[in-house]
Amino acid sequence: MHGQLDAIQTSNQITSSYRRYLGSLLTARDPRFAGALSAAIESSPMLDKGPYLEATPPYAPGATLRELITEGVLSPALPLDRPLYRHQEAAIRKARAGRNVVVATGTGSGKTESFLIPILDSLVRERSGAHTTPVCGPCCCIR
Repeated sequence: MHGQLDAIQTSNQITSSYRRYLGSLLTARDPRFAGALSAAIESSPMLDKGPYLEATPPYAPGATLRELITEGVLSPALPLDRPLYRHQEAAIRKARAGRNVVVATGTGSGKTESFLIPILDSLVRERSGAHTTPVCGPCCCIR
């Protein structure tokens, strides 16, 4: 298979390498113990339980930060210009509208940016005196 990952073969290689590694760490001088140890390492079902595969679909593209700035969703003072995923865009729009947001998506999908960008936007707006963002509650907007 060129250009493709064989998950079963890769899992078997990882398991085999791990068992060889354990065998190199745990040596016994007595041949009976060495044989028993080697057999236990080779046959134990407790050393691996796989493979586990997770198919992560591509995340839908959303607006860029520049587009959200142009629409007035984000402050023009934010020095950001990169594309977002759709779930990030939706979270930013909801936070800007004062709504609560929960982002539950996969690893590497940008959950941090989903809540960090509205916080940074609120801080930039507050600093510039244009703080009308409902993102912040009364605790940080008291003047």
